[in-house]
Amino acid sequence: MQTELLILEWVHERVPRSAVPFARVVTALGETPVVWALVGTSCLVRAVRSGGRAHWAGPLSTLAAATALRRGTAELIARPRPPERLWRAPWSGPSFPSRHTALGTLGVALAAADLLSRPAGVTCRWQRRSG
Repeated sequence: MQTELLILEWVHERVPRSAVPFARVVTALGETPVVWALVGTSCLVRAVRSGGRAHWAGPLSTLAAATALRRGTAELIARPRPPERLWRAPWSGPSFPSRHTALGTLGVALAAADLLSRPAGVTCRWQRRSG
């Protein structure tokens, strides 16, 4: 743990205060309500694009399972937060795995996969070239 503290102190000394607002935006975008709203909106857009066919169970159940898994993992590991002198923002819960990083990344991936996938009925045929 001493090595980790030395690394944290080294990083803390080198990260400029001007980077803190950016980190707070990243944190806010990865908060649970934002992620759920993003995935829910992508499901609604997909339903509209596919003629009203409901398409919510997969992405939302994946997000629910990932949320539960991340929380369970965080409580099981129970990694403590760095010393208060290194804080630049308020926090809640264990520090690993990070809620805003894990759920934010998964939420964006689920929304992108949902919105960028082919609409129902569109197929692609692969033709094999001879020779």
